[in-house]
Amino acid sequence: MQQRTEVGVVTGEAVVLDLEPASIGSRSVALLIDLLVVMSVLVATSFVLGLLDAVVGISQTLVVTVVVIVFTLGLVGYPAVCETVFVGRSAGKAALGLRVRTVDGGPVRFRHAAIRAMLGLVDFLVPPVGGTAVVSALCSPRSQRLGDLVAGTVVVRERVPITDVGAVWFPSPIGWERYVAVVDVRALTTRQHLVVRSFLLRAAGLTSDARAALGFDLATRVADHLGAPAPAGMLPETYLSCVCAARQQRAS
Repeated sequence: MQQRTEVGVVTGEAVVLDLEPASIGSRSVALLIDLLVVMSVLVATSFVLGLLDAVVGISQTLVVTVVVIVFTLGLVGYPAVCETVFVGRSAGKAALGLRVRTVDGGPVRFRHAAIRAMLGLVDFLVPPVGGTAVVSALCSPRSQRLGDLVAGTVVVRERVPITDVGAVWFPSPIGWERYVAVVDVRALTTRQHLVVRSFLLRAAGLTSDARAALGFDLATRVADHLGAPAPAGMLPETYLSCVCAARQQRAS
């Protein structure tokens, strides 16, 4: 089983080939930005209520009630709605290049976002403030806070440097040297190349079923994009190796 994402490919073991879990630091900054948004709305609401009180006079009970409702909607409703409408992003996450995804790499739905938001009250407000989220993230291999663990989500970095880190040379597969010399890979983007490269480097660590399924899916997508289908009899993983080798040879 594999699923497609907007920017990458996910294996049945939820191995995202071109995404990585967001750090606690970047998530903290994103949270601060979101809190600034909520506090701005709260301040604006208080200002409007103050004007209404000065002009027509309103009860303090009503003022407190409205402020509490706005504050609660800001803490729970704002992230739940934003992450649903903007497919896993709030203002803070967008600014930091982060996105919430399900653990299998799919887009979050309202139920995921709502669970994360409601448990955010526990993660961030239960004393020590933020302690629950930090401890949970440190103990989770995917840096998941309590809300993520219950909702089945993970926060990932999408704004990653587009660089080919680590010198790894992919030779032409034996018997396919002529194909590598003529296949046109000019349409292959840097990100697509990194995904193919990542798959080839990690393929040995996947289960045989996941490796075969992911290789077939990725090869099909690359071939469709390049308009260069694999020759008859060529295995999907061999095709990807040819594409990677051709890309390197053209760039060298």
